[in-house]
Amino acid sequence: MRHTAGTHQSNQVDLKVVCDNLGHANISTTNTYLHAEDDTRHDTTSQAHRWSVR
Repeated sequence: MRHTAGTHQSNQVDLKVVCDNLGHANISTTNTYLHAEDDTRHDTTSQAHRWSVR
């Protein structure tokens, strides 16, 4: 649940705020909650796969 909450917050809130909310001492720890590039890659791949299957 903690990782999920951090991920959702990082999509909408400044990373420093998420860092403080989660009580991380170092922002590099909070940086692991960023998934925007992974999400984009996954969505693009999934969409292309759906079209190729039809």
